[in-house]
Amino acid sequence: MAQVQLEAVVKSYGEVKVVRGVDLTIADGEFVALLGPSGCGKTTTLRMIAGLEAPSGGVLSIGQDVVSAPARGIFVPPEGRRIGMVFQSYAVWPHMSVRENVAFPLKLARPRKPAADMRAAVEKALDMVQLGGLGDRMPNQLSGGQQQRVALARALVMEPRVLLLDEPLSNLDAHLREEMRREIAQIRRRLGVTVVYVTHDQEEALALADRIVVLHRGVIQQVGPPREIYERPANPFVGGFIGKASAVVGVLESLGADALVVAVEGGGHIRVATDAVRMPEPVEVGRRVRLLVRPESVTLGEGGVEGTVEVATYLGTQLELLVTVGAARLRTPVPISRGATVGEAVLVRVTEGHLFAE
Repeated sequence: MAQVQLEAVVKSYGEVKVVRGVDLTIADGEFVALLGPSGCGKTTTLRMIAGLEAPSGGVLSIGQDVVSAPARGIFVPPEGRRIGMVFQSYAVWPHMSVRENVAFPLKLARPRKPAADMRAAVEKALDMVQLGGLGDRMPNQLSGGQQQRVALARALVMEPRVLLLDEPLSNLDAHLREEMRREIAQIRRRLGVTVVYVTHDQEEALALADRIVVLHRGVIQQVGPPREIYERPANPFVGGFIGKASAVVGVLESLGADALVVAVEGGGHIRVATDAVRMPEPVEVGRRVRLLVRPESVTLGEGGVEGTVEVATYLGTQLELLVTVGAARLRTPVPISRGATVGEAVLVRVTEGHLFAE
């Protein structure tokens, strides 16, 4: 296990800055997910930790070792960092057996382990990912999920200080993703290894991570435990990216002790109990605002503002309605038994939300 620390880390390609001064400390044994849309800099950050990319600036440390510091001429290559990495594309050698694939990094290590110790380490890694007994198979005899397990075993066989995973489940179907997610969580608990996990799948990040780092355009937007990120987004980007959220844009018409009212662009007023609205910064009456609302915070019934059902989506266990109020479009789940008709007039209420000045 080892702490990972990034201090003002920058990565540029010519004049294009992909990572813009990232400061982040990942504790010994912590599981941190780097989360964000495509192009946000999360994979580049992971590759800099791995030593597959050289930072353009800043300092990067693993444990007590500074592994990248361009200003001081320091750059430790991947093989000197004692990290394990799992790639999105598996990267399994097609001409090698499962056992040979997993043993490959051991054969490159210096000093090299005795053959008997290498065999024991390989079998231990295969058992850990439930591939015991399949060591003689070739990759083309394995399913996608099994190939990903081979890649994971290969990363674990060196007993790395840090395990890096770059969207490792994105090529698997939904059932296998859930199964592999459980296995990764179990392996992490068993080994206590520090994990840095890159994903654009918020469900994976919420389910697996101790802390989530939300990135956008190479800048950290928020760092915190999953529940804090979901329930207390620092800005509209985080609130809109994590989970489903509808944006009500309008003018803050009143803000009292009991309720606040937003005059919605296009018509209508959304009224919410003041103590049910989270405001990272004070917002003055008369300001243009953005109220982010989760589907579970929208209900239908008396006392609400009039809206119109625009879309009714069947989800098996429930319907998800998209209801328009002026220019705002609010999502809300309703029981199948209630039913809904596109064009139907409904009364919609918002029970809580996150308010930001525009």
